Amino acid sequence: MNDGGFLYIGPLYDLVFNILVVLYRLSGENLGIALIALALLSRIVMIPFTRKQLKNVDKNKEFQAKYQEIKKKYKNKKKGIHENIENQYFYTFFSILKIRKN
Repeated sequence: MNDGGFLYIGPLYDLVFNILVVLYRLSGENLGIALIALALLSRIVMIPFTRKQLKNVDKNKEFQAKYQEIKKKYKNKKKGIHENIENQYFYTFFSILKIRKN
């Protein structure tokens, strides 16, 4: 039996539908206002994820700048490039010291 993946999305669908019904009733049974309120609510819920994504974009820009510096410094040494890029990548994205600062 193929359920089309509904088992995975079903609980999310139920949650969103129930929130929409509550908003519909709170808005005086105006579906337009309920939909706008649902859209605003979903945007508010997504704010922490958006902020995290923007921080990662900034980290990636920082890494790209350092990557170009390393590439220029070790122009003819492949091993030196790879080792330094690995270290810089780890420091930029996974360093415990940087995590503790935030």
